[in-house]
Amino acid sequence: MNLEFIANFIQTADHRSIAKASEALNLTHPALGKQIRKLESYYGVTLFYRSAAGVQLTEAGRVLYERLSRVLGELSSIRSEMATFSVHAGMTTVLKVGTLPSLAAYYMPHKMVEMERKGIRLNVSVQNTSELLLQDVAAGELDAAMIDDNKTSHMVWSRKLFHEPYYIIVPDNHRFCAETSVSIRDLAAELFVMYPKACSIRKWVNDMFHKQRLDSVRIQTEIPFGDYIPGYVAAGAGIAVVPQMTAQHLGHPTLKAIPIADPEAGRTITLIAAAETVGKQLYSHVRT
Repeated sequence: MNLEFIANFIQTADHRSIAKASEALNLTHPALGKQIRKLESYYGVTLFYRSAAGVQLTEAGRVLYERLSRVLGELSSIRSEMATFSVHAGMTTVLKVGTLPSLAAYYMPHKMVEMERKGIRLNVSVQNTSELLLQDVAAGELDAAMIDDNKTSHMVWSRKLFHEPYYIIVPDNHRFCAETSVSIRDLAAELFVMYPKACSIRKWVNDMFHKQRLDSVRIQTEIPFGDYIPGYVAAGAGIAVVPQMTAQHLGHPTLKAIPIADPEAGRTITLIAAAETVGKQLYSHVRT
């Protein structure tokens, strides 16, 4: 049975919606539905009750969810633990590690160089969302990943790495440039350059607007890759919310980064791993 189908079934159960799961997994709704039907055919049972509100596990689906979660976690753990044996044999350890674009650009390079010197080589895979990284670890495609804290799962080992605040970035002629900080309410009338729907920053901005009973976020431009956002802001397409490490490496002299004055304005980065031994080994090298 295809491990990807199993991992995606688990994600669908967690989201309680094929639509939400397909968005998080970057799959089309029909493609994910087809995978679930193949699982149902393979096991000869109905896995979900389907309704307009979403999906809910049947009794058979619940049992399969619990069993496959353990099996998938164990398979990933076994694969990752095998990598640790090369250390004892005096060989270079090669680990597949996933990360978000900002971490790959600004957080990981010097750590990777130091780890290489100590006999640990990382093959880094970059994904735009934490959901995709979690899926890859759960499916055994990655040994470990660095993700947003709120995306952790019982299927993997996890340890918090660090927390960083969110900033807005604006052109140097923007009305906010004289401010030392801005509130969520200050942003209500702004046009945004924004990440795709599955991005945690976009979800956070939407949630904060909803909590403060503001109108919907006004998205002027949607950019599929975070690296492009500063350029679009510099060109006058709108403002953007970015993590601190991105704000500190804008590369555009006409941009200004301003902190968001809200205790919830930030993200916690967490290291996850299929195997505890691999997670602890990596944690000692990648923590701040």
